Amino acid sequence: MQQAFVVTGSLSDSRTIRLDEPIPRSGGKVRVIVELAEAAAKISHDEFLAWLQKRHEARGHVPRTRDEVDASLRAERESWDE
Repeated sequence: MQQAFVVTGSLSDSRTIRLDEPIPRSGGKVRVIVELAEAAAKISHDEFLAWLQKRHEARGHVPRTRDEVDASLRAERESWDE
């Protein structure tokens, strides 16, 4: 069974591609298909936050509650005295 990873990247020169995120492989031979990506359009802050929220929801991210954050900060500060 073949695995495929779709990630974006940038060409440094005609032979070097720098990926925007790592793939779960550390070596071996790969096949690369290069498609030119459209230039990223500038978006507003609100549009970015909406995009980010959709991405978090798609991967099942559940943000910490205020009580969880407060407890974490309290535990961190208490560790300073030890």
